[in-house]
Amino acid sequence: MERAGPDILADVLASLPAHTAVLGPDGRLLVVNDAWTRFCADNGGAEERCGPGSSYLEVCEATTGEMREESLEVAAGVRRVLSGEAAGFIMDYECSSPTQERWFQVSVVPLRGAPTPDGRPPGAVVVHSDITARKLDEAALLHEATHDPLIGLVDRALLVAELRRELQRASGDGSQVSVLFLDLDGFKAVNDSLGHRAGDELLRATAGRLRAVLRPGDHLARMGGDEFVAVLPRTGPATARRLARRLATAARAPVDLDGMPVTVSASIGIAATDAGTPAKAVAGAADPGTSQADDLLAAADQAMYRAKQRGRSRTEVFAGDLRARAEERTEVEGQLGAALQLDELQLFRQPVMSLDDGADGPSAPEGSSARDGSDRPDGAGGPGGRRPVEDGEALLRWFAPDGRLRSPDSFLDLTAHAPVARAVTRAVLLSAATAAAAAGCRVSVNIGLPDLRDPGLVDVVLAACAQAGLPPASLTVEVSEQAVMVEPDRAHRVLGALRGHGVRTALDDVGRGRLPLALLVSLPLDEVELDRSVTRSLHRQASRAVAHGLSVVAADLGLRFVACGVQTEADRGAVTDLGVRLGQGWALGPPEPWTVVRAAR
Repeated sequence: MERAGPDILADVLASLPAHTAVLGPDGRLLVVNDAWTRFCADNGGAEERCGPGSSYLEVCEATTGEMREESLEVAAGVRRVLSGEAAGFIMDYECSSPTQERWFQVSVVPLRGAPTPDGRPPGAVVVHSDITARKLDEAALLHEATHDPLIGLVDRALLVAELRRELQRASGDGSQVSVLFLDLDGFKAVNDSLGHRAGDELLRATAGRLRAVLRPGDHLARMGGDEFVAVLPRTGPATARRLARRLATAARAPVDLDGMPVTVSASIGIAATDAGTPAKAVAGAADPGTSQADDLLAAADQAMYRAKQRGRSRTEVFAGDLRARAEERTEVEGQLGAALQLDELQLFRQPVMSLDDGADGPSAPEGSSARDGSDRPDGAGGPGGRRPVEDGEALLRWFAPDGRLRSPDSFLDLTAHAPVARAVTRAVLLSAATAAAAAGCRVSVNIGLPDLRDPGLVDVVLAACAQAGLPPASLTVEVSEQAVMVEPDRAHRVLGALRGHGVRTALDDVGRGRLPLALLVSLPLDEVELDRSVTRSLHRQASRAVAHGLSVVAADLGLRFVACGVQTEADRGAVTDLGVRLGQGWALGPPEPWTVVRAAR
């Protein structure tokens, strides 16, 4: 005799390995499975707080200590699902002890059934899944991706992150931060005469000696080739000079390469924040750790090249004015804020075109090349005969009152971490969504690393869709490969949350960095976009291999694959020969004026 349905469902619930509970419309636990009960008992949870009848929301909101922020975020997500405001909620969180690292993913979905009298779902299912193994694998991949495989030092992205943190600390105590940029003199000759294996051994030996010279708390990275950078917290130029001399001495020490003593020297550039002036005052921005890092690195790099030009094997201190760039940043921030209020910002729409047919791309509208700011090559723009448009990407353009176009490079990098940038992001999302809703089309919007780090980003995106009346599935949020490399956990969390609400997600600039394949595969994505630099170099075998490999991976994962930067007919032919179906660039369709960016209110 077959058992009744409810008995079978109870057995299924009890057999699930994930910690699973069913909530009523008020957030109280109705049913929990064995895994839920065991986990609560193992972690000291009283039955009256973890079993049926207790309020899951009250337990979350009463959490103290290190888990409080995550618990409050979970409670807020559950409330949105129970209220009918959200179709689901998902979040990864760490729940580690001093002896064991553990990670979980919580997912919340509404119960299907008759709604409550006020139209809300009759409850929700909460599942906590153990994803420790996945997180440990990702951590190993991240270490591999952010550390030089040859010598084990951190790479540029991680060093820049450390430099930003040191500058933020310095903004609080008024201390200085110095950067040393070191290049080995004579390394190429060793590589050419003794071979790459000998060159690699020289780099490994030199890296070990440089690390031995630096102090605890200093940071060292290999920037590529034979270049190294050291970040020295709480250090002014005088101490930096002394450390540079010690580094130069260490670099000059002979290295035994197959029984042959080989000696190289080092040219070193030094740049430091101003003495007696906190980093905040030097940077002239609200986030000094972020805004000044690139300035310091560029200044140290310039000083190193001056050392090379003046005879090598010497040290030079940057003599330029970091404050001048800080003042430029402050000025541009003010101008950008005013431009947003005065409707001087516009969105252009760059179409994504199908390559399936053999028709030629559309011609550029008269006068468009003078206003869209794109890198249109001579002769690009193609004859008439438009291909089917799949959708379009929103591109930000800033026109001065006299009609002059300000290049994005002249303001985006300078203001990326300023408060005005967040206001621009919100305005762009709302304006793009409004225009797409009116046109009945799909649109994609780029977000930068500061946007990815914004805890309110998901709510901002969803609010823009709701206010514009645009279905979330008609909006694609693009994040760059570099941003994912810097913040992989955050990228997983944000992209997963967006997809959970129906928003499409895309990885931009793919192929230009060293994003591990396993990390790419694990990201919650709908689309992969080939970087324009790869598209423009498809005449090289290496670039063709990269593009082909990525397109195959995307196809196997069911992801849409778009080749960006199809600027000429030669580019279009090379992309088509690889079997890529979608492209973007001047040879297919130029950016066209679309809508004014309105300040979000």
